[in-house]
Amino acid sequence: MRYLYAPPHCLKFLTGKTLCWQIPTREKKIFLTFDDGPTPGVTEQVLEILQQFQARATFFVLGKNARENPGLIENILSHGHAIGSHGWDHLNGWKTPLKTYLANAESFPLPLEMPLYRPPYGRITPAQAWQMKKRGYTIVMWSVLSRDYEPRLNRQKAFQQIISLTRDGSILLFHDSLKAASNCLAILPELMGHFSAKGFSFESLSLAPAFLASGQQNNDIFVPPKRS
Repeated sequence: MRYLYAPPHCLKFLTGKTLCWQIPTREKKIFLTFDDGPTPGVTEQVLEILQQFQARATFFVLGKNARENPGLIENILSHGHAIGSHGWDHLNGWKTPLKTYLANAESFPLPLEMPLYRPPYGRITPAQAWQMKKRGYTIVMWSVLSRDYEPRLNRQKAFQQIISLTRDGSILLFHDSLKAASNCLAILPELMGHFSAKGFSFESLSLAPAFLASGQQNNDIFVPPKRS
């Protein structure tokens, strides 16, 4: 069951030089990320929840959504959150030729404070990843996947899986999309309340510049902590 929420160790080991799966820290920090937005009616609610916990997060936005919703982009930035690229329109890297993929990824319409990129579906070929790295991007994956996009998700089981896998420096993946809205908006405040009570803070990836600039990786990232 855990592999549905966290990538296997062997994958992280094999790709740890190229892909970022975890922020190496011994501090009680969690890095929340949101894909596929901004989405009117959803992103605003996510921002309200984050504000309740004085949290900072990173939004990996689609270029076409960013162009259509500039006010939401301004809202995200004004609340102190970071923005990364999720490509223009959610291409599957495994099914897309290299030149097409790179052109799509670089069609992102916004200047980025930090060149963060998350491949749609988490699917990117070695050649695509190498070229994105050469262009200066940090390719950010995730430590824990919420699976909030599943229409029949058992939220309580998902919540338990997420908290059992999350530890210092974990990158959590949610979606501020219409498809995931009901699950995301239900699980997110419960999750943040749980970890806030344990002394964790929620920060954006822009607050981990030393790690991102150095390209360091930490492959020992999915040993679940003992729950108290």
